[in-house]
Amino acid sequence: MSFPRDVNSAARSHVPQSIESPKGSCFPAAVEECKGIVMEHIAFARFVTVDKAAAMTGLTPKAIRRKIENGVWLEHHQWERGPDGRIYIDIMGYTKWVKPWQ
Repeated sequence: MSFPRDVNSAARSHVPQSIESPKGSCFPAAVEECKGIVMEHIAFARFVTVDKAAAMTGLTPKAIRRKIENGVWLEHHQWERGPDGRIYIDIMGYTKWVKPWQ
C-alpha cells in the first residue's frame, strides 16, 4: 500500500464540502489555520442562560443562582430577567464584576 506524498490532498478528497474552508481543508497541517476561520463565524452573545454562563465561567449553575439570591450579583448589572421569565447572565457585567478596575 502506498501513501500519497501530500497528506492534505489525500484528506481533502475524503472531506465533505461543508468542512472545506476558503483556504483549504481542515485536516492535518491546516487545522490551526481553520480554527481561526471557524472562530470568525461564532457570534458573541452578551446575555446567556445560567447553564451557558456556568460553562463559560467555571462556576456551577447553583453558585450563579446563589450569587443572584444573595444579592452579590445585581439585576441590570450582572443579570437580567428575560421576557420569558428566565434569568440571563450579562457576560459584560460578569467581566466587570471579576475585574472592576478595567
